[in-house]
Amino acid sequence: MNLEQRWYQTDVKPAGWLRCLAWLYGKISTRMAQKKQLRAYQPALPTIVVGNLSVGGTGKSPVVQALVKSLQTMGYKPCVLTRGYKSEAAIRKKPHWVKSTDSAQYVGDEPLMLHLTTGVDVLVSPDRVSAAKEAEKLEKFDLLILDDGLQHWPIKGHYSICVVDGARGFGNGYLLPAGPLREPLDRLQKIDHVLINGPENAIQSLPQRLGSSLSKSHFLLEPVCFRETATGLQHSVQYFHGKHVQVMVGIGNPDRFTGTLHQLGIQTDQVFTFPDHHTYCQDDLLKLDPNLPVVTTSKDWVKLKAFSTPMFVLEVEATLSLELISSLEVLLHG
Repeated sequence: MNLEQRWYQTDVKPAGWLRCLAWLYGKISTRMAQKKQLRAYQPALPTIVVGNLSVGGTGKSPVVQALVKSLQTMGYKPCVLTRGYKSEAAIRKKPHWVKSTDSAQYVGDEPLMLHLTTGVDVLVSPDRVSAAKEAEKLEKFDLLILDDGLQHWPIKGHYSICVVDGARGFGNGYLLPAGPLREPLDRLQKIDHVLINGPENAIQSLPQRLGSSLSKSHFLLEPVCFRETATGLQHSVQYFHGKHVQVMVGIGNPDRFTGTLHQLGIQTDQVFTFPDHHTYCQDDLLKLDPNLPVVTTSKDWVKLKAFSTPMFVLEVEATLSLELISSLEVLLHG
């Protein structure tokens, strides 16, 4: 069992020395946040901050994707600001506008996936204050979306969304490294909207623990189709029902992905999992059985397409609540 799995065991108390480190982490991170907030830059454009409090997959990427599509449908032209985690562009610290011809290695898997699936303008830069100012200079955008920005204190947004995994919740409730939390749970009281990935009965204790006035809604990640990468053909989600496949993913919560496949009646004979944002190499693909179809995610495919192995991408879609959309309309019309 790895460390992240231990964090999400609610019945196991972390070791004392880990709890001490978590207390120290909380003190230092809170003090740093307070200092940065005093000098925080608030863009002139309405800025929506999307992120999470816990380590591991919560469904944030599909939420940003759905948010972009909803805003585009409403007639807005958003720009997404992202750090491009582990990308070459981020390491070079030079703002880079994502192009469809870019590699995932250069701009990051999530920024490239977002640009390819929505056509939205995505600016990769670890210095997102400079990125925000560059986007504002162009005078072509209606609003900014700060991806994975809840802990990015140099920018002060106008509206914040925290995405929570309804199945795993906040794990043991401890801060790093004793638990999965990047910030104390009290931070949720300063969030404009908490978006829970799961059905209505997911983590029902949230309002009682943090106040009944907390604005929250739920969403589900619904499978849409299987896209055949070799031909571009789209198949029904029942395409592999009762059949055997192998899975290759490098995401924050692979169990959710395989669980979705099982719900679709698919047998996952082999599951190859890698760390989130994993950079694939040819040796990784040598593990695959040439006689079994390979299923992966959109986020993984932007990296795996560099190789010649045909695969099937399970496309998923998040549907945002009317409550959240209405709140954003008030923000944008105000």
